[in-house]
Amino acid sequence: MKKVYLFIILFISTILVFGIQVNASEKESYPTWTTDANGQFTYTQTAYTPQGKLNKTDLTSPEDVYYKDGMFYIAESGTNSKITVLNKNGEVVKTIGLGILGDAKGVFVSHDDKIYVADKKNLAVYKFEQNGELLATYKKPTEPLFGKSNNFIPTKVVVDYGDNIYIIGEGSTNGIIQLNSTGHFEGYFGVNLSDRSLLQKIADIFVKDGEYSNTKGASANNIAINSKNTIFTSTPLATKPIKKLNTNGIDILKNQRNNAFFPITDIFVNKDDYIYAIDENNLVYEYDPTGNLVFIFDIKDQTGRQLGGLVQKATSIITDEENNLFIVDIYHKNIQMYKSTEFANTVHTAINLYYDGKYKESTELWQELLRKNNNFALAHSALGKAYYDNKEFDKALEEYKLAKNKTGYSESYWSIRDIWLRENLGISIIIIVSLFILIKILKFIDIKNGIFFNLKESIKKFKKRRFISEILLLGKMLRKPLDTIYEIKRQKASRYKTSIFILIVFFVMYLLSIYSKSFIYQSSNIDNISILKSAGIFFGIFFMWVFVNYLVSTISNGEGYFKDIFITSVYSLAPIIITLLPLSLFTNVLTLNESIIFQAVMNFAYIWTGILLFFSIKDVHNYEFGETIKNILLTLFGMAILSLILFIVYVFANQMFGFLFEVIKEVVNR
Repeated sequence: MKKVYLFIILFISTILVFGIQVNASEKESYPTWTTDANGQFTYTQTAYTPQGKLNKTDLTSPEDVYYKDGMFYIAESGTNSKITVLNKNGEVVKTIGLGILGDAKGVFVSHDDKIYVADKKNLAVYKFEQNGELLATYKKPTEPLFGKSNNFIPTKVVVDYGDNIYIIGEGSTNGIIQLNSTGHFEGYFGVNLSDRSLLQKIADIFVKDGEYSNTKGASANNIAINSKNTIFTSTPLATKPIKKLNTNGIDILKNQRNNAFFPITDIFVNKDDYIYAIDENNLVYEYDPTGNLVFIFDIKDQTGRQLGGLVQKATSIITDEENNLFIVDIYHKNIQMYKSTEFANTVHTAINLYYDGKYKESTELWQELLRKNNNFALAHSALGKAYYDNKEFDKALEEYKLAKNKTGYSESYWSIRDIWLRENLGISIIIIVSLFILIKILKFIDIKNGIFFNLKESIKKFKKRRFISEILLLGKMLRKPLDTIYEIKRQKASRYKTSIFILIVFFVMYLLSIYSKSFIYQSSNIDNISILKSAGIFFGIFFMWVFVNYLVSTISNGEGYFKDIFITSVYSLAPIIITLLPLSLFTNVLTLNESIIFQAVMNFAYIWTGILLFFSIKDVHNYEFGETIKNILLTLFGMAILSLILFIVYVFANQMFGFLFEVIKEVVNR
């Protein structure tokens, strides 16, 4: 849904941009988005504005760019492949590798100013001195660990402070190729696991490798490294296209909201660990050091004339020390420059203070940002942390809730609860003990004088009413399930209308449990809940269970009638009916640390309900243990088939009504 939402925004924005590009200036702004608390995209202020081309003359075929100490190192591919070095004024300072390079695809400059080039055509990585002297050539490793049949087609390269070389090889599904400074193969690093569906995983059990399921992960297409020697990779169309790898090659990028919408073309990590990426549709992404999305903006050139800093085919992205962006456009053979706006600079400053632990100092900046864009989820979360650090827990609670930050909300609530308990624990214990003593006294007086005799008699008469006694069977189902099932089947201890009433009450309690549950225990956005849809799913599943089970039992010697199955199934839900709403209310005094209590009780209720359903089916149909299991499995299978049939009917009916509507509209228009 989020992707569809962004596509709609992009389509509208493209029309708007296309409509104004004819007279666009070099100071054109772009449609820019961030994410709100629900993870949905929302418009925000412009983050970057175009500043024109960096290069004074057209480049030959720019593929990759790296910036260091005021110099831009550009890998130019194709005929006359070379590394072109530009200064900040866009003037050519020198060229390196001309006559040596065959097809340069990636370039990197190490801490000691050595230039490394990934050459796809020559199947090699070259190491140059700044004066152009060739220092080393790294060819396909000969170590058995590399694999004799594995290809070595370098496309990107980075080097850490220990002079270890990390190479992205085209089609290398084993991971990043790691060499030491002498070219010795150290092993594969950060392999991508296969993103296989459940169906594919099941297929793996029954078929040979390669016959059905893709057992190998996708090959990374780009690589970046930060000042701490941490490796970052991008993988097109992966579940997590951007990864931050620890020394064991495990992804440690905390935030999961970093999915790109088109295959990533290039990534870069700046000195402050901000992650920049650009995809093949020329969408630019900026993430903070933990992977929170900061900005997305669109620079796709729809006119082919590169107006207003738009690009036709981006191949590389990089920033300088002032956070200015530089994007290579291989189609127009140049590098476009973009300057960060005052708004973006404020965001960066606030984030930097936040991650430096200077929460109080960042408060005014976050408040300023929220005045400009109140949907900026990251600002709410950071402001919550600032309030928390300043022991303003009520304000922190409010900001964390606006940011949908459950961890921060839980920590703030824990502090509030801790303060309340320290201030009120004594009086609370006194009240509880007093109530306990009062109840004991009243019971003693009642035994002596019978002061509650009339009340107890009235309660007994009330319980004997048939409708009430049928409701109270829920309690008996918990204590004596077999007796209750027997009474329902043989003694007609409950009726249809009572069971339907219980089922409706259960649905109402289910809805109340959703809305009454603590924010940190809500699994979905309650604003998006449809009561009609929820009712359809709730009652649909239940009636499908009863109907299919009845059909299965009629062909498998079951003794139960439809009515028996319906009523006993309702009463089998007793553990959930009794537990759900009170437990949901109880979550309002819990933090995430006590979530095990909530999960344990709910799991117990679900298991108990499953056991009651099992014995209900067994006793209603007078089955043996094995026959009961068979009946339940066939029922579940039948429900799946019926759901599929209903879905097909729905799709067919939807298309038919759509066709009829178009026909009627055509007739009316004629």
